[in-house]
Amino acid sequence: MPPPSAHSPALTRGADALLLLTLCFAPLAVGGVYAWAQLGLLLLAALTTLGGVLERWRAGRHVHAGPLAPPLLLLGALCALQLVPLPLGVLGAISPAAAELLELILVPLGAAGAHPLSLDPPATAVELGKILLYALIAVAATRRAHEHRGRRWLWRAVALAGVAGLGIAAVQTIANVQRPYGVFGVTPEAFLVSTFVNPNHAAAFFGIAGFAAAAVALTERERARAALWA
Repeated sequence: MPPPSAHSPALTRGADALLLLTLCFAPLAVGGVYAWAQLGLLLLAALTTLGGVLERWRAGRHVHAGPLAPPLLLLGALCALQLVPLPLGVLGAISPAAAELLELILVPLGAAGAHPLSLDPPATAVELGKILLYALIAVAATRRAHEHRGRRWLWRAVALAGVAGLGIAAVQTIANVQRPYGVFGVTPEAFLVSTFVNPNHAAAFFGIAGFAAAAVALTERERARAALWA
């Protein structure tokens, strides 16, 4: 393990910048509902986690995976098992209903070979990617939470993501843009045209960002800064 003197401020700032970008990307990228947004967020989260792990390794510190990573990885492993091709006989022992349905569909087509437990492997693969994404973000956020004032940094990052999303929503609403960025989704029946396709998702995100901003404001010692965050 490298000595503490190997700590690199530039690497720390880079890891923090990647984590901030990750936290802002999903809400600003149409809520991450499209495949391109999910793939981009997965790659960004992988870089963020790698940068954070490298930063702690260079500083001679242990990497904390956090309490959320193990159950998420276990869930991912169970999801991955559903993508393993199995003979119909083995599949029938695990899930008779799935084997019966697959046999009804595949035998007439002459394709009664091995098949995954999942009835929709592409959709299951997408869910596996999402679970991996959540685990990566959990590791990256836990790494930052163990740094000096790390929890406050995370609160501020979420709050700033909310401010950015609200700013874009305000501009779109004033400009009478009917859809997110004028391109995605359908015309929502909502007062505020946000960066989300689903207004309910936007409401949930702004609620979380609002609580994060309130937490920063209530714990801020300087009145001017507290008022700004409020």
